[in-house]
Amino acid sequence: MNELRQSQLDEIIAAHPFLKGLEAQYLLLFFKAATYQRFGIDSLIFRAACDADHFYLIHKGAVTLESFVPGRGVTTVQTSAPGRRWAGPGSFHPIFGISVRVQSSQLN
Repeated sequence: MNELRQSQLDEIIAAHPFLKGLEAQYLLLFFKAATYQRFGIDSLIFRAACDADHFYLIHKGAVTLESFVPGRGVTTVQTSAPGRRWAGPGSFHPIFGISVRVQSSQLN
């Protein structure tokens, strides 16, 4: 299912563990700004030094936080699944070149 009704999307957002306890007035901001996006396995979602103009909530599936390590190549720094909090690219020094890639085919 690539398309969701707004009411379905609102339900997913309201039930997401990351937003648990958020006051209704702020939850409404997520409802108004949200879009549903599905990514395929191994899709690059974002990379360091790119504009941070999206906020992603993982509904299904998993993503990996990757970094290029000289002499070792691309290395997985962390794997995240729905509802888990994790350090995003802003938490790392820019020279690490952090990117986020889809690990699971169920990422929504």
